[in-house]
Parts: sequence; C-alpha cells; structure tokens
Amino acid sequence: MWRWLADGLSATLGVVLLVGACGRDEPIHRVGVPLDTGGAPAGQPAKYVFFFIGDGMASVQIHATEAYLAASEAPDEVGGSVKWKPLGMTALPVRGIQQSSSWNSLITDSASAGTALATGRRTNDAVVGLAPSLTTAYPTIAEVAKAAGMKIGIVTSASLDHATPASFYAHVPSRGNYYDIGHDLVASGFDYFGGGGFLDPDGTAAGDGSRGNVLEAAQRAGYEVTTTREDFEALEPGTRAIAISPALDDRQGIFYEIDRKYANDPASHISLAEFTEKGIELLSASSGTNAGFFMMVEGGKIDWACHENDARTVVGEVLSLDDAVGVAIDFADAHPGETLIVVTGDHETGGMSLGWAGTAYASATELLAGQKVSFLTFKQRIAAIQAAGDLPTSLADTTIDEDMLELFGVDYATLNPFEKARLDAAFARAMFGAVASAEEDYALYGGYNAISITVTRIVANRAGIGWTSFAHTAAPVPVLAGGAGAARFAGYYENTEIAHKFARSMGLVLPD
Repeated sequence: MWRWLADGLSATLGVVLLVGACGRDEPIHRVGVPLDTGGAPAGQPAKYVFFFIGDGMASVQIHATEAYLAASEAPDEVGGSVKWKPLGMTALPVRGIQQSSSWNSLITDSASAGTALATGRRTNDAVVGLAPSLTTAYPTIAEVAKAAGMKIGIVTSASLDHATPASFYAHVPSRGNYYDIGHDLVASGFDYFGGGGFLDPDGTAAGDGSRGNVLEAAQRAGYEVTTTREDFEALEPGTRAIAISPALDDRQGIFYEIDRKYANDPASHISLAEFTEKGIELLSASSGTNAGFFMMVEGGKIDWACHENDARTVVGEVLSLDDAVGVAIDFADAHPGETLIVVTGDHETGGMSLGWAGTAYASATELLAGQKVSFLTFKQRIAAIQAAGDLPTSLADTTIDEDMLELFGVDYATLNPFEKARLDAAFARAMFGAVASAEEDYALYGGYNAISITVTRIVANRAGIGWTSFAHTAAPVPVLAGGAGAARFAGYYENTEIAHKFARSMGLVLPD
C-alpha cells in the first residue's frame, strides 16, 4: 500500500509547503510547485472517495498515539532519536488545517461540526443538516453524490443515529431527535450503514412512535439488517444493508478497542476496519455502469474517551480508525488515480496536551501500556460497589485499590501525597457527594465519575499528558489527504470548505 503513498508524495510535495499560506483555493505561486487552482481535476474525478472523521481528534490525539507506539513498540529507540512512529493517516502526503467553529459558538459541538463537514454550511450547535433558522435543509455531499449515481456508505463506532453520521443523511432541529434521525436514515436510500445501533428505534424517548420501529421500516424499504458476525460476513455485493455490531455498549456504540478482550465472546465483535472492508465489498460491486462510491467512516468514540480524559483509550480508538484508513489505502493502491482519501476530525475534545505541569519536559507515554481497560469498565466496577449499599468510609475498605492496580497499573500504596489527596477527595465525592462548590466540582470532575476521572488523569499525568477540559475546544484540526484531487485539501481554511473540496474533486456541484 505504501507505493501509492510514495507516488502521491512525489506529485504533491510542493503543495504541502503551502499549508498556512493558502486561502480558499488560492495557493501562493512558488517556482516548480504544481498548483491546484480549485478548478476541474487534472485527470478524471475521484471515483472512490473515503472520508474519515475522528470525532474529537486533533493533532495532539494523533501525535500522542504516535508517541505511544514508539515508546511501547520501540522502547530502546525512544531514548535515542525515535520519539514517534507515523500512522497510516499521517503518511498521507497532503496536509491542511481546518477551523471548527459553528454558527453560534467558537467551540462547536458534533452536530454543527458534522453539518459543516457534510454540507459546506454552518449552523447552530445541536442542529443537524438545517440552517440556523431551522427552516432550510442543507443538501449533503453524500446526498449529492447519491443523486449522481454513486453508492453511499456510512460507518461509525458510535450509534448510527449519532450526530456525525446523521449529518450526512438527516435534517432535524436537534441531534437528540434520534427517532426522527433513524427514519431519515431509512429515507436516505443510502446503500450501506455499519457500526453501532439505534438509540430510540421505537420512538419511546420521543413520545411518538407513530411511524413504527426504525429497523422494521428499514426492512420494508429493502435493507438487510444484520446483528451477528455470521450474517454480517454473509452479506453479498450489491445488498443494501444496515450492519449492526453484535456487541454494543450502554450508548449503542461498538466496544472500545481496549475493552474487547474482556467482553463476552470477543470474536463476535466487528472492528471499524472490518466494517470499512465490508463497505468496500458492497459498494464497489458493479451492476451496469459503476459510478463509484462515497464512504464516510467515523471513529466516534475518540471523543467519548477524551470527554472522560482517558488517554490510553483515546490511543486505542485512534489506532482503530487508523486501521480503517489502512484498508482504504490498500484499496487505493489497487485503484490508483481513482481513489481519494481524506482524514480529519470534527473538533478537538478535552484540551489534551503532550506535556503536563507535573512532568515539565519529561514524557513517558509507555506508562499508558499499564492500563488494560477503559474508564467505562472501571466505572462499572465502581457502580457495583455503590449499588451494594452500606458504603465504605475509605477507599482502602473497597476493592477499588485492587482494581486500580490490576486494570491501570496504579498502586495506591505508592502514590505520592498529591496523588493520594486527589484520589481520596474523588472517593469522598463519588461515595458521599462531598463537594466544596458546584463550580469546583465541575472543574475537577466535569459531571463524570470522580474516581474514574481521577485515576485516568493520574495515568495520563504520569505519562506526561495533560487535560484542560471535559468538553470540546476550538483547537484547529488537521486535514490529511492522498489520491485523486487530494491537493485541494492543503491550506488553512474553515471546516465548511471541506465539503466543497470534495465536490470539486468528485466532479460534483454542492448547492449554495
């Protein structure tokens, strides 16, 4: 697959130099630099298009993963010159940067960010596919591609009705309208959906199930719905399918990569890369004229792990997304000149930093390898203690210290006084609601489980990783691209320009 990357690099190296110096599609002229003026592609339009979105993923999440790989896989070299190992996504030859603000906020949410990426238009936070007035639906790049005869696939590690995937097929005033989003999914007529499940398929939360169950509606519309690995693997090319992971978490997403080995029947779990492979198989099947396909693949749970300040789980989710990117790169190697791959995030989450005040210039990302499960698995064990009643008065009276050592490599007995004070305060907060003030409580724990947050932060801090938030930030987000039309994605621009760059690379017109 790397031959394709090398070929793309030689063709676009000069364009990469323009990052930070470009406007909308107006690169600065440099001698010997092949220019992309934003007009028609030099060759044919991109026929096979992959759009990878790491929800909550910016440069630091990517680079932390690269640093972890170097430290854990090549520890002898880390003491020398090797400090990071490139991912498949960072080997893509064209690099850009996008700003992620929404219509009404410097810091966007996933619905407005997804709408910007899918439609090229900004809207208010929490709105999916509609103008800020909520009166006008914005056409998405996926809908335009579908109308042009291309097949469309939507893959996510979150639920299929979550904000980012919904932004490519739904038009609703609130991202929380899961029942309406589910029915918009069916009405889209897209060819393949893969990943998580549905949050309100019967309309129970909406208080209106008058249109019936979403999955039953999908079957009536001609979709084959699978919920087992066997049925998933049996899907044949040309089938319109909704493939749901056999194992789902409490939010209808697929399991965190780090937790799969602890789950019941881990072999039944389907990875993001496998969902992507199946999408290629189903969407590239030709019946008559093959107009190609557009597939959006979201690493949706990078964001969830960042919200909970769980650095090791973030690394696992970035690697999961990168595995899916590798599948696309392999496909591109077999279809040179016809394939476009773009990787970006919708926003940054958590204010993650490679560097923490307590470790100054030192870092030890290899320490993340001592963590064996995500925050979610740990929270479930804490919840069991809370549910048992007769709450213990100190952490030492529970199994939490044993769990910390087993699951996170954190030995309570060897914590320094600062770390012990943090953990003891978190225990009091989680078990007895001991709070100095609402403001302090939110700043310390963000509304999440105080013990879990504190332990994952201790692990991250020891590794030299810091967190500034439990929410999103306005940090700019990288754009990585390769293949047909990829040169357009170099530069510094607003997130709304990405959909238009896709349209031009695909020979399509996205309505204003």
